[in-house]
Amino acid sequence: MNARSTGSAAGWIATAMLLVLLAIAPSLAARGTLSMLLTLLLYAALAQAWNLVGGFAGQFSLGHSALLGAGGYTTGMLLLKADVPLAVSLPASGLAGAVLAFVISVGLMRLRGVYFVIATLAVTLAAHSWMVSWELTGASRGLNLPVSDLPDWQVIYYLALGLTVAVTAAAWWLTWSAFGLRVMAVRDDEDAARSLGVDGTGIKAIVFALSGFFTGALGAVVALNQIALVPDNLLGLSWTVNMVVMTIIGGLGSVAGPLVGATVVYFLIEKQLEGQPELAAVMSGILVIGIIRVAPDGVWGLLKLAANRLRRLARRTVPIDRR
Repeated sequence: MNARSTGSAAGWIATAMLLVLLAIAPSLAARGTLSMLLTLLLYAALAQAWNLVGGFAGQFSLGHSALLGAGGYTTGMLLLKADVPLAVSLPASGLAGAVLAFVISVGLMRLRGVYFVIATLAVTLAAHSWMVSWELTGASRGLNLPVSDLPDWQVIYYLALGLTVAVTAAAWWLTWSAFGLRVMAVRDDEDAARSLGVDGTGIKAIVFALSGFFTGALGAVVALNQIALVPDNLLGLSWTVNMVVMTIIGGLGSVAGPLVGATVVYFLIEKQLEGQPELAAVMSGILVIGIIRVAPDGVWGLLKLAANRLRRLARRTVPIDRR
């Protein structure tokens, strides 16, 4: 077995062990620790959902707060107004996010660069303004979910864990599938991909809808965790900013990057500067600028580079048997 195969096997083993630890965490960890893990999983999953569009498809979207809010309010309305069980409202929230993402993509995917960024930002701001004034969803007062009908904290934790695994599996699928190769070809040079018969607009719309599905479903989990649904909490631009920051810090367009970035931002900034949002935002900005300047591939790229150097060093130091 060569070094590359050994490293790949070790990576799969480490991933399996981590999943087992996360799966048994509710029976081992205290409530406070589990709450911390839940927040970390939500951050990681949301960053990975944004990475599908921003990293693999190359579409720098600032509209994901609207998709998150669509999912959260869908679950809230179904639970409050229609008495729909959670098993139905959760996929419905994902569908709401996917439909909204597809509608956005139909109108905006022909835009490129800064024009696309500004257009998606306008969508988020418009969605926030609408929900603030829409009486059906409580306007600026928001909604309060019925506590008696909500699942316990362990169920919410497993929902977050399941969605994190699912969206990471989707990102991994994009790295090797034929469809994923088309997505990355469009990202790298859309005109060249079109000359080879690849429908760039259609492919980006599909990826945007996939990202919207996961973001909407995660919005439902956020809603269940927050209980009180207020436009500022579900549709605030800070959600999208965090997704972007975590993905860039971890490694844009990689499978592990958003997970690493979420961990770095949560433990180095969120936990250390808790209660100081302005200072946390400044530190996040400084960290992003530093990563872009020093390590464009993110922290995950640095870790892979260090691992490769260690492997090369190990091969050089292994004595050669000349018998």
